[in-house]
Amino acid sequence: MINPAQCQFGLEALNFLGHKISREEATPLPSKVEAIQKIPRSNTTKGPQEFVGMINFYHRFISSAAQIMQPLFAQKADKAKDVTWDEELAEAFLKAKETLVDAALLAHPIQILQRP
Repeated sequence: MINPAQCQFGLEALNFLGHKISREEATPLPSKVEAIQKIPRSNTTKGPQEFVGMINFYHRFISSAAQIMQPLFAQKADKAKDVTWDEELAEAFLKAKETLVDAALLAHPIQILQRP
């Protein structure tokens, strides 16, 4: 049964599951991107694992996400208790944040199909 109090009609854009959805595009919510951008580096294994999980939620907005985050995936697979932040790992951490901030807009699939 539809609850009219929870319905919204005639909106130009809608915030839904961490995304801003409109007729033309889907983008990550700025508040979520800002929260990810402010995540500090952690020296425990839990920190990079949580970061990888958050970035993976928005991976479709990051061009070459798997390549950028390869050092983070390798660290996640390592079972050590502490994280050693070498230059490659730190660069991957920062680049993942930067590319999410500069996220490209996604077109809805129906628009791609209708292109001439």
